[in-house]
Amino acid sequence: TRMQSLQPDPAARYRNVLEALWRIMRTEGLWRPMRGLNVTATGAGPAHALYFACYEKLKKTLSDVIHPGGNSHIANGVRSSGF
Repeated sequence: TRMQSLQPDPAARYRNVLEALWRIMRTEGLWRPMRGLNVTATGAGPAHALYFACYEKLKKTLSDVIHPGGNSHIANGVRSSGF
């Protein structure tokens, strides 16, 4: 985020990601790069759970319509392609 900023702090010029990470940890503390991770995990966990629950339900429904009692590769492909 700091490297992509439109108006970065002049003191925050980094050559690459590893140098940026090293300088941030050295000047701001070891845990600074982890700031905000808990909020991201809190939002991503339920979102991924809902996505996979819906995926499995739709896959089973389409498989039953296309090939009753079995697994349909067409149903798997249609769902994973985003349709």
